[in-house]
Amino acid sequence: MNKIKVSLKIQMKRPEVANLHEALVFLGFTIQDTERRRRRYGTSTHAAVKQFQTAHNLLTTGEVDEATSSVINTVLTERGAIDSVSGVPDPTGRRIIGTVLHVDGSAISGMLVQAFHRRVGGEVPLGVEAATNDRGKYTITYQLPTDTRKIDLFVRAYDDKQAVVAVSPIIIGAGEQEVLDLSVADPKYRGLSEFARATEVLSPQIAGAKLDDLDADDVALLVRNTGIARENVTAWIASRRLAERT
Repeated sequence: MNKIKVSLKIQMKRPEVANLHEALVFLGFTIQDTERRRRRYGTSTHAAVKQFQTAHNLLTTGEVDEATSSVINTVLTERGAIDSVSGVPDPTGRRIIGTVLHVDGSAISGMLVQAFHRRVGGEVPLGVEAATNDRGKYTITYQLPTDTRKIDLFVRAYDDKQAVVAVSPIIIGAGEQEVLDLSVADPKYRGLSEFARATEVLSPQIAGAKLDDLDADDVALLVRNTGIARENVTAWIASRRLAERT
């Protein structure tokens, strides 16, 4: 699957829109057949992009800007739809991805993450701060600062009161794509357990369906649509079935 390029917006007709359609359908969104045949950025494409942006704490414009394309490409990479390393520089700039987790392993959503270049005597912010999604994941894209050839990179996580809750190690001479994960120890930031998160994400997906009727194909669709591991989906369904019988 091809990476999603910027910028894409309503009424465009081009091959890049077809790539966007393929990505959105793969991620579980619905695109009208007429729009897919004509490679047109129509109303259903616009609605699907807005849904994706809302789900990933992005500005809900319905248009594919730099931040939206970056997150789409990250999600596609995480699900194995595109190669994580292509050997070709990313035309949108440098990128940092990572996850903010509590020390108990639960994901922390809504945490603000800002990237910095450390230099002698100070630091320079890179890109725009990003908020973690419901899986604790974030993506930041940035350009090299003026007159800077090498980046000594680190990130900080802040709560909603701008208090620092975690800081990453510094990567000296960072590459174009880096992964910086953060761990938070304070119990007040503990996220949902795996089961609670699965319930929150899977319940809307199976609304109206009978648990006893779900089969392997349904499990495969739930894995694709939610990104939750197959074994966790299976365990959640089994637990819900048991709860209904007791």
